[in-house]
Amino acid sequence: MPNSKPGRSHIPFLAESAVLREALGPELYEAVLAVRRAEAELFAMFTDADVIEAVRWRY
Repeated sequence: MPNSKPGRSHIPFLAESAVLREALGPELYEAVLAVRRAEAELFAMFTDADVIEAVRWRY
């Protein structure tokens, strides 16, 4: 899906993950979800290709 919105598709999966919730504990689990939701909102106007191009070779 070259024109999909980055980060959007995995957030419901993370929010429903009992394994992740148990592994991280409630505070860290909520923090991870908050960060992922904020990232999805921040990059909502960009396609996957836009994000890849912006960060390619950066790290």
